[in-house]
Amino acid sequence: MAVTLPDDVVGRLRAIDVDLGWAIVRLLDETSPGVDDLPNLEARAALQAPMELVRLRENQHLILVSAAAISMLPLQSLVPLSDGRAFIAFDGDGGIADLELTLVDRLDALNPGSHDHAMVATMREQLRSWRRDSGLSFRRRSIIVVEAKSTDPVRRLPAIASQPPERSSTSARKKR
Repeated sequence: MAVTLPDDVVGRLRAIDVDLGWAIVRLLDETSPGVDDLPNLEARAALQAPMELVRLRENQHLILVSAAAISMLPLQSLVPLSDGRAFIAFDGDGGIADLELTLVDRLDALNPGSHDHAMVATMREQLRSWRRDSGLSFRRRSIIVVEAKSTDPVRRLPAIASQPPERSSTSARKKR
């Protein structure tokens, strides 16, 4: 792609990076909001893939579903997050095959020309790509979701410790 820019703009971009392409990318990174900085869920959803792998640790990921795609999946298999997205966690014995079958069934039920059909097709292709990737494996894990009994918005749950507890002095002496 060719871009015609005035000389003064080229000079200012070269002050950011000698490679004009990288200068534009850096400028966009600094000035454009990231998905998490967008003010509302609709704006975020427009930039998010319907389904993505989100890294937990070096080699572990969760399948995260965008707010726009949540309605395409059965609610019992989703754990909602505060930003409107959700990660997939099946009740009982569900697994990757069940997710793919759910997507196939949804595709059959949707109008082939619709936006929803295109979104579910994208999700199925992404899932198929991950499933066929020899560098990935899928393992079911159980999670515990803590639900407050009260719907009182004033009630706050106890804070979660952000750091591990201090070691006792006896264990510190043993290390010396």
